[in-house]
Amino acid sequence: MTHTDYRITIVCTSAPWHPGPRARMLPLAQYGAAHGMKVSLLCLDPHAATEPTLPTQNGGVKIIPVAQMHVDNNGNPYHGLQLLSIVVSATVALTRAIIRTRPTDIVIAKAQPMNGIAALIAGWWCKARVHLDSDDNEAESHQSADWFVIRLLGWCEHQLPRWVMTTTCATDWQTTVLQRRGVSAVTTIPNGLTTTQRTVPNESLLQTLRRRLQLPERYLVYVGNLSTRAHAVDLLIEAYAVAQVTVPLVIAGSGHDFATLQRSADSLGIGNSLQWLGHLSPSDTQILLAGACASVDPVRDSSAAAARCPLKILESIAQRTPVITSDIGDRRVILGAAGIYPAAGDVQSYADAIISICADDAAPRDQFPSLDAYAWEYVAGRWYAAHAIHVTEVLYA
Repeated sequence: MTHTDYRITIVCTSAPWHPGPRARMLPLAQYGAAHGMKVSLLCLDPHAATEPTLPTQNGGVKIIPVAQMHVDNNGNPYHGLQLLSIVVSATVALTRAIIRTRPTDIVIAKAQPMNGIAALIAGWWCKARVHLDSDDNEAESHQSADWFVIRLLGWCEHQLPRWVMTTTCATDWQTTVLQRRGVSAVTTIPNGLTTTQRTVPNESLLQTLRRRLQLPERYLVYVGNLSTRAHAVDLLIEAYAVAQVTVPLVIAGSGHDFATLQRSADSLGIGNSLQWLGHLSPSDTQILLAGACASVDPVRDSSAAAARCPLKILESIAQRTPVITSDIGDRRVILGAAGIYPAAGDVQSYADAIISICADDAAPRDQFPSLDAYAWEYVAGRWYAAHAIHVTEVLYA
């Protein structure tokens, strides 16, 4: 089979603008399309129940919204019988949509029941090869969900790698977990960065963003989801209150715990020291990270945290910005000397790290690891090879 004979269908359970599809699956899909493959990205959409959804094209990839997502258009999860109805309807819709693409290869993006079951059924029907790409610990990341959802997610995480042809994971930590369970065809493929993301913005762009967002000259920054069940932003706010530094904390992102976190900051007496920017474009996020004295990736010691390869870490390295995080999963391997490693989940330890970085006006920016191994041109080539999908060339080999 030549590269132009491949018809690859990637199946996601979130919207195409959400971090997983946008920051991982779309660049991988675009790489295949650039090499002459027919690549479709099937997604769910939180607006599908109330608004019409139409296919779009991005970088040669056909993006097809298929059915209602398991959260509403405000990001609030459905529960009970309503959730069960959405799950069944979405699974059926995904199965039909996959079959219509006539795939040679199907990729399950995250080990979840809706896309997993749909891919297995469609793979059997179309005689297509089925693969899995996992970048999270799904069951632990959804601990606030209904009990049957957590059980189903856990079952999928254990069984899907055994039922697919190949599996890729975003971290060595997760790859090791699967190997210990007896999964042999598993390869670590981290997240990547585009050429633009690896470029440091000039001083003019920094100053323009500072004026537009009214940023101070020095600030700490958190970029990411404001959902405390999966991201320990509440830990960061507590630690910042304990640290009592004069350097402001800038928080960029959105999520359904936004109001709760704001109330928590106010109750701790640090409301005036925090600046909430909401959701930013990728280009603004890049400049924001470049201007920070440090970024923070707060984590607790959990499987969900260990399984992730946070894009914000890679983006921070690209902008020569140190990262305060914990030695969980692959973080120390990725960051090396560019990281500051407080104990996971420990408020005082994070506070001490914040005090240390804020007291240092010349934080070391000459010990950052090379990003050659995280260039999408290289990462995507390895990803396709790991799934036995052959392309004509792999850059940076």
